[in-house]
Amino acid sequence: MSQYSLSIQPLSHKLSDSFLWCLDRPIDNLRFDYKDLDNFCLEFSGWLVNHKNVSGELVILHGDRVDKLTRNEPRIDVENKIVQKNEKLEERQHYGFNHAIKLVSGKFTIALISESTLTPLYKGHIKGAFEVIKGEDNWLFLDNDTNKSVDQFKGKVKLSKHIKKAWLEYMEDFQSISKTHNLTSVFLVAPSKEYVLRDKYPIKKLKNTPLEQIEKIAPPEFNLLSLTDTLKQSPQNTFRVCDTHWNSHGAMLASIGLCANLGISRKSLEELFSKDSYTKKEVGGDLGNKLFPPRTHLEEILANFNYRNHLVYDNGLPNFGRSIFIYKRDALIDEPLLIFGSSSSYSMFNYLSRVFSKTVFFHTAGSVDLEVLEQLKPKYMVAQTNARFLVKSPSTSVSIKDIVTKKLSNGAASNSTNKFICTNCSEDIVKIVQQISQY
Repeated sequence: MSQYSLSIQPLSHKLSDSFLWCLDRPIDNLRFDYKDLDNFCLEFSGWLVNHKNVSGELVILHGDRVDKLTRNEPRIDVENKIVQKNEKLEERQHYGFNHAIKLVSGKFTIALISESTLTPLYKGHIKGAFEVIKGEDNWLFLDNDTNKSVDQFKGKVKLSKHIKKAWLEYMEDFQSISKTHNLTSVFLVAPSKEYVLRDKYPIKKLKNTPLEQIEKIAPPEFNLLSLTDTLKQSPQNTFRVCDTHWNSHGAMLASIGLCANLGISRKSLEELFSKDSYTKKEVGGDLGNKLFPPRTHLEEILANFNYRNHLVYDNGLPNFGRSIFIYKRDALIDEPLLIFGSSSSYSMFNYLSRVFSKTVFFHTAGSVDLEVLEQLKPKYMVAQTNARFLVKSPSTSVSIKDIVTKKLSNGAASNSTNKFICTNCSEDIVKIVQQISQY
C-alpha cells in the first residue's frame, strides 16, 4: 500500500478571458511513497497561455515558501492546437512548465500572479495512509487505526463477552503451560503512548479501556505486567515524539521492570545499564512518516551497545513471523529468554540481550508456539503485546512455521541478515530452534 495520497482540486476564478492553462502533473488521487520520489521532489508540469494584452506566471505556495513554475518547455502541441488557432493569444518560445518541487508542507496552492494580483487555481493536500493526531509541544499520536486506538481511549471500543471469554481461556492456558514447563513467565503489555503522556494528548478524558478491562478480569496468578505508571513517573521522556513506541530510555525502564518481574535482581540490572551513554540523533518514526513531508525529532539513542553486533539469525520478515536470535556469551545470566512479542520488543533487545545470553524472539503479539517451546526448553518466557492490540485475544496454539510459510507464499519480502542456519527464511523453524539450542 502506498504511503501517501494526493488530492488536488481546481478552484473557481474569473481568469478564463485572459489565460488558458492545464495542470498535467501531479494528478488527483496520486498514490506514492516518499522514498520513491526523485530527491524527495514532486513533479509539477503543464502549460500556460496568456492573451496578448496581459502577462502572468504560475507559482506554488507551500508552507512559508513560494516557488515559481516558470515556463521552461516549448510544448509544440499547445502551440499547434491552441495558440495558432486563436489570434488573441500571445506567441512565445515556451508555453510549458516542468519543475521538481520539494514541498515543505502537505498542503499547497497553485496560483497565478498577474498585475500584482494572486489568484488561486488549485489546492492540494497530501496525507498519509492513516491520520495523525498532533498534541501539545508537537507530540504526535496515532489517530483511529485499524484497532480504533482513539475510540479505545474514549471507552467507545470495549471487550465483548466473547472476547473476554477468549482472554480468560488464554490466561488459563498460559498459566498451565508455564507450570507444565516449569517456566518463569510474564505477560507484558506495552502501554499506548497516550496512556502515559496524558498532558500531551489533546483528548483528556480516558474511560474504561481494553487494558483496564484485561487488568480487571486477569486472575491474581496470571503474571500481567503493564508499565504505565513506571513510564509515567519517569523524569525523562519515555516515548519518541514522532513514533508510537517508547524511546531508548523507555525501553531500558521496560527491560528492568520486566527482568525484575522475572526474578532478576533490580540492583544488578540498574548497575548493568548505569554506565550506558547516549547520543542525540534526528530520527523519524511510524507517526512522523505518516505526515508529508515526514517529520523528525532529535532523540537520545543508545550509543555504547548495539544488539545487532551479536545477532546470529534474523529472517527479516516484516512483523508477524519475524524470527530473531541474539547470542551474547558474557551476559548477566547464562540462560535463554524466549519472547513471543510484538513491535515494542525490538527496542528492548539492546538491554535484554545483555541480561540473558540467548534472546530468542518471534513476532506473534503474545501468541505462543508450543512446538518452539518444547524444542527450546527455556527457563524464562515472555509474551508481549501492545495495548491497542488487546481488542483481540492471543492464542496458545499458534504455529510460527505456518505464519512464515503463508507470508512467503503471499510474496512477503525478507530482509534477511542471518549469519548461519539457513539462507532461506522458509526453512523449518524447529530446525532453527534446534541450532539455537546448541549455543
